[in-house]
Amino acid sequence: MDIKFFLKKQEEFDNQFEFLKHWNEKISENNLDVLNFLLLSASGEIGEASNIAKKIIRGDFTLKEKKSDLNEEITDAFIYIIKLINQLDIDIEKEYTLKMQKNAIKFGARKDE
Repeated sequence: MDIKFFLKKQEEFDNQFEFLKHWNEKISENNLDVLNFLLLSASGEIGEASNIAKKIIRGDFTLKEKKSDLNEEITDAFIYIIKLINQLDIDIEKEYTLKMQKNAIKFGARKDE
């Protein structure tokens, strides 16, 4: 599986719910509330994952006990990121490659000689 698989699967899923306001509409200057909603939703899911991690770190639970819950929250965040990629029409493979090149320079990646 590659990223295009996930993008397509999410788009197919979202198309089933067109009756939900803004569920799968492309984001433009005219509907920035959709961008805001998706970003807040992704952030919320990361917050839920962070809360679980906090409880593991302070000893309320072991990682093993909460791994499934942690997996679910991170997957929820991933779904919202996929929705953002789709709805903003981001060429994520291109953007990822460009960002990795910038990061290599920023962090001084070693070149194999």
